[in-house]
Amino acid sequence: MRGCWSLPPSNINKFMERTSCLRHLRLKGTVAFTLIELLVVIAIIAILAGLLLPALAKAKVAALTTQCLNNKKQMAIACEMYSGDNRNYLVPNGNLGSADYDKTWCSGLGVNWASQQANTNAEVYRSALLGPFLNGQVKVYGCPADNIPSDNGIRIRSVSMNGNMGAAYYPPPPAAIGDGAYNKGWRVYVKASDLTNPKPGDAFIFCDESMATMNDGFLQMGLNGHDYPDIPAAYHGKRGNCFSFADGHGEKRVWVEKNLPFTGNGLGLINVPYKYNYTLPGGHWTTAGLDRDWNWLTNRTSAKKGP
Repeated sequence: MRGCWSLPPSNINKFMERTSCLRHLRLKGTVAFTLIELLVVIAIIAILAGLLLPALAKAKVAALTTQCLNNKKQMAIACEMYSGDNRNYLVPNGNLGSADYDKTWCSGLGVNWASQQANTNAEVYRSALLGPFLNGQVKVYGCPADNIPSDNGIRIRSVSMNGNMGAAYYPPPPAAIGDGAYNKGWRVYVKASDLTNPKPGDAFIFCDESMATMNDGFLQMGLNGHDYPDIPAAYHGKRGNCFSFADGHGEKRVWVEKNLPFTGNGLGLINVPYKYNYTLPGGHWTTAGLDRDWNWLTNRTSAKKGP
């Protein structure tokens, strides 16, 4: 009696032939890439990546710039609200060594590369003079492109205030055309109504300061000496900064000077190092009258005293 799985000899031969044929077809249908084909594919991928990555990088810079400009506009609006509630006074400004620094727009301690409390403590900014007019929002104090952390984390604040603005505490007694502690012969501004030269649309209030000089919230310009005692940052695409102006608008400035024709460390704002723990030796980044970026900033910082 045959088993239920046994086959006649003729059928077994046919089964073996079919199995051999199928195996042959499978082997015949196998496809393999040659080394040249693989190299061509890799080259095409490299070319596409080379075309796409710069576009993606530009898109990222544009997105961060838009966010930074929105932050600056919110700060400008907060300043207008402060002036409206405080008899037209600009929100007070001051350097870290002044007796009234705890009564300024950002208050508290300065920021640094180490573990300064104000690097990451949001309450420092919520309790400062400008805090209530920002509804407790602290992200607006930072530039999203300032992304190298200090020892205790990413800093809340990247922004500093024009050193000639908010001069309520400056010696001598406040006067719209009086000298401040810096930049003798240039105007300082106590009230919003003092902004007649430059006009509100041409007078910057806030910008991002480079960590090469960052400490307090007071951005000092060397209006008489062609230098940067405090350095405006170049965070956006390694050559841009976002500003807020007294009329409430925000503006991006792309620095243009890279290699100036003179000796010294002043090679334009683009070349100021931005790396962990770098602070500028000597505290000044020198420049010259040929510096178009310095001239642009000077015209929007203050005006010389006059009749």
